[in-house]
Amino acid sequence: MNKGVKPLRIAVVFTLGISAGQWQKAGILKREMAIYKRLSRRDARIHLLSYGGANDQRISRNLPKNLSIHPLNDGPIEETGGPICAIKGSVVLPLKHREILKKCDLIKTNQMMGAWSAIAMKALYGGKLLMRSGYTWSRIVERETENPIKRALASVTERVAYGYADGIITTIEDDMDYILNRYSPRCPTAVIPNYVDCDVFRPMKDKRKRGTICFVGRLDPIKNLDALIRSLAGLPYSLTIIGDGIEEDHLRKLATSLEVDVRFLGTVPNEKLPELINQHQAFVIPSKYEGMPKVLLESMACGMPILGSDVNNINKIIKDGGNGIISRTDPSSLREGILKLMENNDLGDRLGEAARRDALEKYSLDSVAEREVEFYKLVLGRDCSWTG
Repeated sequence: MNKGVKPLRIAVVFTLGISAGQWQKAGILKREMAIYKRLSRRDARIHLLSYGGANDQRISRNLPKNLSIHPLNDGPIEETGGPICAIKGSVVLPLKHREILKKCDLIKTNQMMGAWSAIAMKALYGGKLLMRSGYTWSRIVERETENPIKRALASVTERVAYGYADGIITTIEDDMDYILNRYSPRCPTAVIPNYVDCDVFRPMKDKRKRGTICFVGRLDPIKNLDALIRSLAGLPYSLTIIGDGIEEDHLRKLATSLEVDVRFLGTVPNEKLPELINQHQAFVIPSKYEGMPKVLLESMACGMPILGSDVNNINKIIKDGGNGIISRTDPSSLREGILKLMENNDLGDRLGEAARRDALEKYSLDSVAEREVEFYKLVLGRDCSWTG
């Protein structure tokens, strides 16, 4: 840390009900912590305000000096106990950590869900409020439910949060356009994408097996795995599915009935993904819609030939014939794209190399951290003495 320079103090408010322990259980702790570890080296003291308990305290002990987790629960409670308990916790959170929050220069959200805690923190203790979201909550709710209460909660939370914010970050242009058109915020805004550690996720071409395809993600209808399995019927390729979810039983039965060779590996730690992804000839993400999928960036960093569906945000990252192949979401179109990718080695090599270049230039951890630092300075104003 530079002598004579006051360190920036940042409070990061976890998404409603989420803890570092849950990240650890899901195998994504290292990935999610990477950006905060990088920022903690930049004359910044970062406080992560989570909904966890004793497990978060144990995780915090192994973090760098300027990075710490402050769980909601002091005792051995690891989970929030469901939505009602999480909402109650979100009310307690601003009071629980008041001594920390009084000293913070910047309060940042991780997602919009539960952002009322961050709004209360600014109202009670001051500090600039930076509203960051990886996806736009109201848009997701409108797609997934007809419940008027949930829709109203998401919309009202966004309207208040964006009206009260000192800065707004989204990961994709489409979400920012939606926010600007719907809420007309008056504060600075920035589109800063999700990141990938390109030193961890890198090409390992010697491990790749011909005729194999990989998917990583939730086993949920929105991921369109039913269509992907149907597209492989009668083809001499195997599919590895990494992840779990509500569709697993259905997908297993479908694969058996169609005689498609599918391996279900379940959830694996994020640090094991580079080698697993690299064991395949191609990566497929056939979703019906996406935010900004981190696993897509990770596969690009591995230099994988990629087939992505022609839906918002995937088609903003993957350019057909440039750094991957784009297909519609129906089985016939997916089948056509898979055949194109799997039967032309030269094309696959060229697309994989272009994907790796894009990951390095646009989505690397270092470049995203640098963009965040510059935006923090803008939000803090011209009197900011932080060097970053």
